[in-house]
Amino acid sequence: MVTAARAENDAYTLENNQARTESKEEAILLDQKTLQAWSGHSNLTIIENTPNFYEKVENVLESCLETLGLQIAFRNQRKYIVDSSSIEFLELQQLCSKSKIHQFYLDYPDSSYEHRIRNTEIDGKNYYTMTIQEKMENGTSKLIQKRKLSLEEYVCYLEKNPIRSSIHKTRYTLLYQKEYVRLDIFDNGFVMLEIEPMVKGGEAIIPEGLHVIEDVSTQTSYQNAALSKTLGTWSA
Repeated sequence: MVTAARAENDAYTLENNQARTESKEEAILLDQKTLQAWSGHSNLTIIENTPNFYEKVENVLESCLETLGLQIAFRNQRKYIVDSSSIEFLELQQLCSKSKIHQFYLDYPDSSYEHRIRNTEIDGKNYYTMTIQEKMENGTSKLIQKRKLSLEEYVCYLEKNPIRSSIHKTRYTLLYQKEYVRLDIFDNGFVMLEIEPMVKGGEAIIPEGLHVIEDVSTQTSYQNAALSKTLGTWSA
């Protein structure tokens, strides 16, 4: 949950909440440090401030239900081809984190869903996840299931299931205004920007310093599964 200290109104005060001890400036700094600690995590969800606190709580509950698979989640990412000079801009940002992603797509011909196994390396640690989703024509993804895997489960999926394709990339993540920004550099040098607004239905705000070549949000050929067939090579 984004601290109320970042709200445009005067919602943050020490007068009506005994649990608060930080000044507005201190609360914002702690908020930034918390985000930095979790930035790049595959299950990071950022709950933005709302005019009504109870609406904010509802958004938290909805996010929890989606994460637990008890409610269907829809993701609407904006995708852009960007110039490689954008990498240098992100590396200079204080709250930017870097990770390495190895992504494998399982070959289930009878299923209309995309089955993806991912290994994310952050600061020398590995995190394994399985995602099942339905890709829609307008660039929206319908999340069917997402769960954490153990190393044993991850290896078992790769060894016991046919692999259709794979993709390997370095990812930079950054919170910019009200956007969760991800810049992917694929192993062949191709660079793509993904922006996911924290506010549902919100417009994408492209950070200054990122040079967009083309908006490919609705082009299915630029979905990761499609790119894996042309950019990726199978590698366990």
